[in-house]
Amino acid sequence: MPSRTIENCQYDFAIKQQEEGIIPPRPTPSTTQGPEITKENMQACKTTFMGAQGPGPTPTMVIHSDRQEDLQSHEIWKYLEERLKAIEGIERYRFEAANLCLVLDVIIPHKFKFLDFDKYIGNSCPRNHLISYCRKMVAHTHDDKLLIHLFQESLAEATYGWYLNLEKGQIRTWKDLAEAFLKQHKYNEELAPERTQLQKMDKKETKTFKEYAQRWREVAAHIQPPLSKKEIVTMFIDTL
Repeated sequence: MPSRTIENCQYDFAIKQQEEGIIPPRPTPSTTQGPEITKENMQACKTTFMGAQGPGPTPTMVIHSDRQEDLQSHEIWKYLEERLKAIEGIERYRFEAANLCLVLDVIIPHKFKFLDFDKYIGNSCPRNHLISYCRKMVAHTHDDKLLIHLFQESLAEATYGWYLNLEKGQIRTWKDLAEAFLKQHKYNEELAPERTQLQKMDKKETKTFKEYAQRWREVAAHIQPPLSKKEIVTMFIDTL
């Protein structure tokens, strides 16, 4: 005889109570068909599976802490490698010779003799300096690249630093350079030479006495108020 289950016993007990009028009749349990699938049943199953009696956070995949740290370290290392490669590439490009020159493809004429230019240090009229430079370069005034390239030879101290900081894209012609030079030293454009400038002049070994005396006289002629003949002679002798 098959063993009776708890469900069968409960069913028999309910039938007996029904016959005695204690409880209303209930439907006979089905042994071949499962419970009806409804929206409420699905929600109950979902709630039970989520482990909460209501809506909860979306389940997430948990990665083992060691593996997570390895992944983070790998990503950081990869990022640092990319940054280093980028920086090295920029540095190599920055110090390429072509990128350090203000003008490219400068042609130095055959047997060109480099001239001894007066050095501009930023305490005299910049326009006069441009005039002096161009007159010494009179044989090459048609060659903008050569004019731009050799202009640095006529500068000293802070003005030479200004030239070195010029960007290639700023200067394309000699006119561009001349205008930039005048703009940079505009505060000196109308400045007349002072007595101290004469006192600081000295005769360079590369210049003859006649050349130096002529240059000294030109500067002295612009001193305001004008020097007396005695002052001119005294100051000139002191610079020799």
